Amino acid sequence: MKHRMRRPWLDYLMLVLIFGLAISLRIRSALFRLPPDPGYYMFDDARHASFWKVFSYNSWEGYISVLPRLIAISTTPLPLTYTAIFASMITTLIWVFTAVVVFGVLRFLTKSMLLALLGSAMVVLVPSASESSIGNFGNAKWQLFILTTVISACPNLYIKFKWASVAIFLVSGLSNPLAIVAIIPLFAALKNKDSETSRISKILISFMAFTFALQVLAFRASGAHRVRPQIVRWRWGEFPIFWNFNFLFPTLLAALVMSIVVFSFFMGHKFMWIPMTIGATSLAIAGISYFQGGLADRYFVAPTVLSWLSTILLFHESSGITRAFTRTLLFATSSVFLIGSITWFQASSYLNSGPTWSSEIGRVRIECMQTDAEWVDVNLSLGSIEIRCEDT
Repeated sequence: MKHRMRRPWLDYLMLVLIFGLAISLRIRSALFRLPPDPGYYMFDDARHASFWKVFSYNSWEGYISVLPRLIAISTTPLPLTYTAIFASMITTLIWVFTAVVVFGVLRFLTKSMLLALLGSAMVVLVPSASESSIGNFGNAKWQLFILTTVISACPNLYIKFKWASVAIFLVSGLSNPLAIVAIIPLFAALKNKDSETSRISKILISFMAFTFALQVLAFRASGAHRVRPQIVRWRWGEFPIFWNFNFLFPTLLAALVMSIVVFSFFMGHKFMWIPMTIGATSLAIAGISYFQGGLADRYFVAPTVLSWLSTILLFHESSGITRAFTRTLLFATSSVFLIGSITWFQASSYLNSGPTWSSEIGRVRIECMQTDAEWVDVNLSLGSIEIRCEDT
């Protein structure tokens, strides 16, 4: 009996180790480097500004970004030399936590270990993350977007873990204004006759609406533009396969899943709300991100994961001829994603080129001792940043 009670915890511990190993292998060189975007300024704020700086905004971001700043704050007890490795480790834990939650939700919804593994593995193997996202503390907020969407789609989860769900929603909403889109699955829960489900759903929607209102106020106060200037738009035949695949495939997959749900409904089957709403979330975030920022690899991560989850859940809920078709779709899609994950497994040069952070801190520490400079330049993979000599 004790063995049976302990086994689920052992299963999740094994998942943590496997997913953590997968990410560590992907960023094995980037672990020791600070990503050029967002760079070092959040760490400098964490060391020298008050805690309330975590809720600040500026003209180039245009919105509050709490999660990356919290990661930066967590590194301040350590010497500056360990900033990059510690920030990477915390970011990796967030990715792993997201994958484990996705596994738990899929296991609950589908009762299938295989489908749960297929879905959660995408969180850590998503091909588009190799360019600038995986291990990058500045892009950890997209993992919260995935978490928020998955929690929204599973009433049993947010009813059982009310306060944890509220905390995730708050941090997600205060880290990314587009998190408001992640609650699309919650609106399907409002039709639930269970009063507790409806009540908690309304609470979560209210919290997300509150954070979105704060983001709008911050955006207006920052003076930032609604659409990022000098954005790159997609054109047929002008981009390498990495960009074509990660931009087009998840978008088309989400649209296909939604079309199948509608077709199946008109054929007399039940309306499959969960794959529909997760697919809609994937499509919405891809569309809004493209409109506001154009092509950027960090915008591909959440749509890819969510379109894949919607495909898995569509296969689970479908029946008859729809199930036969989605079985083929699931197999074909998993094959394509597997090839993409293998091809773009390791983090790109954007994340792993240039000197290590610790070597640069060692170099500038000597420079600070030999000169009277107050600020010194530290080289990153792209460009350089200034740090205070007193911090070295």
